Amino acid sequence: MKDYKQAYNELLEANKELQKNYNNLVARLDDVSDALSTEVQIREQSPRSMSIINLDREIIWINKRAEKIFGYQLEEVKGKRMSDLLFGPLTDFSMIPQALDNAKNGLKSQYEHIVYKRDRTPIWVAAEMFPLYNKKKEIDRIVVVSLDISEQKKLINKTIEAEKRHKLLLEYSPDIIYHIDLNGKIIDVNQAWTKILGYSKEETLAQQGNLFFHPADVELAKGARQTLMNGTAMSYNIDVRVMAKNGDVVWLNTTSIPLHDSLGDVIGFNGISKDITKQKREQAYRELIAEHVRSMIYITDKNRYYVFVSPSFKALTGWTPEELIGKYAFDFHHPDDILRLNEYRDANIRGEIKDDESIQIRYLKKDGSYIWIEVYAKWVYDKHDNTNKTIITGFLIDKKRKEDVKIQAQLEEEKKLNRLKTSFLQFVSHEFKTPLSVIRALCDVIKMDIESGTVDISQLTADVNNIDKEIDGLVELIEDVLVLEQLESGNINLRFRGQSVLTLIADVNDRLSIRNKNGGKATINVVGTPKSVPGDSKYLALIFRNLLSNAYKYSEGCPSPVVTINYFDNQCVVSVKDFGIGIP
Repeated sequence: MKDYKQAYNELLEANKELQKNYNNLVARLDDVSDALSTEVQIREQSPRSMSIINLDREIIWINKRAEKIFGYQLEEVKGKRMSDLLFGPLTDFSMIPQALDNAKNGLKSQYEHIVYKRDRTPIWVAAEMFPLYNKKKEIDRIVVVSLDISEQKKLINKTIEAEKRHKLLLEYSPDIIYHIDLNGKIIDVNQAWTKILGYSKEETLAQQGNLFFHPADVELAKGARQTLMNGTAMSYNIDVRVMAKNGDVVWLNTTSIPLHDSLGDVIGFNGISKDITKQKREQAYRELIAEHVRSMIYITDKNRYYVFVSPSFKALTGWTPEELIGKYAFDFHHPDDILRLNEYRDANIRGEIKDDESIQIRYLKKDGSYIWIEVYAKWVYDKHDNTNKTIITGFLIDKKRKEDVKIQAQLEEEKKLNRLKTSFLQFVSHEFKTPLSVIRALCDVIKMDIESGTVDISQLTADVNNIDKEIDGLVELIEDVLVLEQLESGNINLRFRGQSVLTLIADVNDRLSIRNKNGGKATINVVGTPKSVPGDSKYLALIFRNLLSNAYKYSEGCPSPVVTINYFDNQCVVSVKDFGIGIP
């Protein structure tokens, strides 16, 4: 009995131990199952394509990622070789045999090549091949892990191409591209440096950049670079002069930026310099022209608005180019010249104006006055704006025009004087004939009386007196001619003395009455108290004789003229009134 119980107890103990071992085994199996499940999930969810092949390269398994990338299902690829499915014309499979040998020998291989999807679309993949061991620790399978790197390859290729283009751009750019260190030494330059300045790279590298600047611009370049070093500017752009190898001065428009290290400290400078020597030379020529050429050059669009005005306008008109650009050009011309200007412009547009044909017009100055200019215009086509414009060159002729006007006025004055001379000569000729005719008639009468022996002394005396008066009249006419000559030459000398105006007028009246056909005299009226008047009796008599003779001349058959002498405190006013046809 004892042995049976003992055996039973031992059996219970053994059963407990067995149950314990069983529980441990179940726990271990659960762990293995969890591990396998986790491994399967990782394989299925991996962003990489995973395939397992046997040593004969036949596919045993692929994950979901592989199905998605390549387009094949697991059932379609089992037992087939990967090379038969994925390789194509662009595939480089030269590294595959070596990778397979490495895997069979327990080594891992990495490679990149082109493979094909099910629809025969080529893609780049980065692949890893490594061995898989069985329970006996023998290699019986191979794992191939692939990652689609097509986009990365495209980006790399683009980057490589961009770097190539950038290198070509730097090397063959028409502008100088340079790199200098923090101390101002030149580290690198492109071919444009040699082409523009003549220095080779060997002559340039490791040299101080300041050595190449024009002495007058060294401080300007240093100051600009200092702004980059102390952070007051992110870049600079300056125009500087550089001395070429042949001694020529070259103008460069230079833009520079700082280079920083990982800590943000400035370690050097990159820059680009454009040759602007031609532009600077043209600018200097324009400034010389603007300063020394006194012609007005301007361009108007088809609607007559200023689009360009030369700087010379400032000196000639007071207007600056900025004040005129965009303004209507015809607003600055004299209103009386607009019609002619329009006709000239229209004829120009029609091609009827020759290059040497001009028009003279008045231009409005800023101060409101006008100057005369001679304008040459040309209607042209501007291919840059695809429109027509008018190019005008104006020359100042203000002084010449004023001189012409003055000369014209002088000519008119000369013509007027010539007409006056002609009239005067005609008048004098007529006036000479009259007293001479009287003298001749009186002489004939006296001669007849003498020959007949019937001389009347009293009549003879009267006739001689009349002859004497006519001679005085001739003398007066001669004096009038002399006075005219003195007036024209400006050599009149007036002799002022106290004169009796009444006596002067009465004497003139007596002389003129003798010539009057009817012998009538002008009536003389005196108003006020007669007094002495300062004046030259010679010229006063000439004035009164001229007035009265005209009064007689144009009053034939009418009442005699009336002369009124008005004496005031400080002046004497003489008026002559006739009753003839009058003057309009």
